[in-house]
Amino acid sequence: MAKNKQEQQEEQVNEQLQEETQQKSEPQKKPAKEKGKKADLEKEKLQKERDEYLSLLQRERADFENYKRRNQTAISEAYQNAMLDVAAKFLPLADNMEYALKAAGEEDSPIKQGVELIQKQLGEIFASLGIEEIAAEGQQFDPNFHNAVMQAEPEEGEESGQIKEVLMRGYRAGERILRHSMVKVVK
Repeated sequence: MAKNKQEQQEEQVNEQLQEETQQKSEPQKKPAKEKGKKADLEKEKLQKERDEYLSLLQRERADFENYKRRNQTAISEAYQNAMLDVAAKFLPLADNMEYALKAAGEEDSPIKQGVELIQKQLGEIFASLGIEEIAAEGQQFDPNFHNAVMQAEPEEGEESGQIKEVLMRGYRAGERILRHSMVKVVK
């Protein structure tokens, strides 16, 4: 019986140990699960944060590319406008060359030949800059391109509003008008 009692006590102690072990191991399982959930939540939070920063970086990069493109366009336009402004200052020189050739008449002097060469060279420079003369004589008057400074009585075959004579040539570069043509228009 003593053995039996001793065996019973040992069994009770073993059972208690097993229960304690199970109790100790169960709470450890919960924190491991909780730690795993916490780690997953932290991982998701970090991934969302990473995605937000990545999205922000992509937007900023696109904004910067747009900024560079706008600046390049603005610089190009400013350069073109400045170049055309300078070229427009040479238009009176082109007019004076034409007046000098008209004043020289028909005689073929070296001075006239020199003026013709200068006028030709100036025309080539204008052409290289995309500057062209506005067609006027014989055309219908268009206030977008012409400036009427005189009116003339109609002659046979002339229509009202037709340009009879160009008093000063007009020039344009693409869509930009450097100077309107000064014209005499049929009434």
